[in-house]
Parts: sequence; structure tokens; C-alpha cells
Amino acid sequence: MPESLVDDVATGAALGPVEPGSGPRPGRGRELRRVLRFLLRRPGLSASVLVVVLVVLAAFRPGPFTSQDPLHGVSSQNFRGAGGAHWFGTDEPGRDVFSRVVHGAQLSLKATLIAVGRHPAPAPLFGVAGGGPGR
Repeated sequence: MPESLVDDVATGAALGPVEPGSGPRPGRGRELRRVLRFLLRRPGLSASVLVVVLVVLAAFRPGPFTSQDPLHGVSSQNFRGAGGAHWFGTDEPGRDVFSRVVHGAQLSLKATLIAVGRHPAPAPLFGVAGGGPGR
């Protein structure tokens, strides 16, 4: 590369003068607008993200999503179909199935996070050991 070109690129002379206010504006507002525009152009992705967020919220805070006790059943309400009072219906002892699913998701998600969070170091080693040989 010619020496003058290297000097021009290093000093910015090849690009012309740069004014202080002409660069991209720093700030999270612009980045947030870009992310929102990305999500609005993909309604399927937005709906999927919303469902995942609601499931995680329901798993960690089941109270706002169900007011039924998952362990208490009313024997006169056994084997009821899905409806306004019981979204997923009831089981044999008359317990609300939706509340059992929500509270069960809480236990499952917490157990998964504990299992993954407790031993994160060996995971990359297992991945390298499993994918590395034979290539």
C-alpha cells in the first residue's frame, strides 16, 4: 500500500472532514425504536415472544394467572369440561387443571434453571467432546 494512502486513512483525510454532530446519535431511544420496528414487521415472532414471556411470568408468579388452589378439589366439580370457570377443565377429584399446569410449570422451570445454573462449566466441554472427534 502506498505510504500516502496509509497516512490519509489513518488521519481520516481520505474521508473528508468529520463534524462533531454528524455521527450517529448515542442513546437507547434509537436502539429501542429499531428493535420495535423489527418486531412489528414480524407479527409471528412478536406473538411467539409474547407467549414465551407470559409462560415465564406465569411460572414464576402464578398468582395473577390463576386464583384456584392446585391441590384443593371440589368433588361435585369432577371431570368438568373446559369453560370460563376452569379453562382446562377439572380432573377426577375436581381440581382445576389449568392451575395445576401453571403451578407445575413453576416447579419445572425452577428445577431446570437450578440444574443448568449449577453446572454451567462442563457444558462447553461436553459439547466440544461430542462434536470435535471425527472431523
